[in-house]
Amino acid sequence: MLFIADITSFGNINSEIEKIIIVDDLVDNWTYPLIQPKLIAEAKKRGYI
Repeated sequence: MLFIADITSFGNINSEIEKIIIVDDLVDNWTYPLIQPKLIAEAKKRGYI
């Protein structure tokens, strides 16, 4: 599943997430490199990103 959100602010991180980074371009070292590029391609195809 791929979730897309328009985020305007961040609060405290109270979970297992180590950190949040904001970048202009998508990263290349995906957690699931066989799945995530396909999800991103579909999101682009549908005009979400």
